Amino acid sequence: MELVGETMRYALNRLAVAAPAWLQTHLHPAWGDRYRHRVENYRLPKTEAERQQLAATIGADGFTLLRAAYAPEAPRQAATLQAGVRARLAAHVDRALTCPARVNAIKGWVPG
Repeated sequence: MELVGETMRYALNRLAVAAPAWLQTHLHPAWGDRYRHRVENYRLPKTEAERQQLAATIGADGFTLLRAAYAPEAPRQAATLQAGVRARLAAHVDRALTCPARVNAIKGWVPG
């Protein structure tokens, strides 16, 4: 889960530099609190149920960010996140989400 959260945090930081105005309009209020600090094991919830909930939340956040970044109206800077960041975020989101329909939706629209 640390990898998923840190990849999301890295993607947000990259977008804050590359497309700050676009990110401001797509930034969910909870993301500031969730990704402000490093996502480290000691900060994570202690119970398995809470950890699963957080994993699903981070996965959904990544799904939301990727979907917005690849929308036709997104600026080029948002859609051209470094290929490695894009692939890592998509792979981690893929693992974090527990809903098969969302996983299939990601595979269907995230550029390779």
